[in-house]
Amino acid sequence: MRHFWILACLSIAFVSCQKKWEQKYVEEAKAFTMTCPRNIGDDIWLDSVVFNIETKTLIRYNRVTGETDKEEEFLAKQKELKEALLSDVRNSVDSKTMIEHKSNIRFIYISGSSGKTLLDCTFEPMENGLYGIKQ
Repeated sequence: MRHFWILACLSIAFVSCQKKWEQKYVEEAKAFTMTCPRNIGDDIWLDSVVFNIETKTLIRYNRVTGETDKEEEFLAKQKELKEALLSDVRNSVDSKTMIEHKSNIRFIYISGSSGKTLLDCTFEPMENGLYGIKQ
């Protein structure tokens, strides 16, 4: 019976620690969003960042404006954009921590003029310790 209580306490401690990092991501995302919108280059604005605890996903909402906000051209460049985002994610300082927590990173690009989603791409941790594109 004593072993049961030790195991139960360890389980609760483990869950508490897990909640701590998840809650930390939620709080950091909220704090970062307070500084948005941020221009991240070539008529692309980072509007907000959210951490979804249920799916363990960090979501970055980006708005495309100006010359970049041409749906056909943007859609034609999706493959290159996904590869560039994947490279950025893999080279990010935060990626190692995100991989350790088995968290996904999702990018959503929305047209500033039409409100349509131009790109919705999720990267997930792979067994090799890097991120890959979620299919």
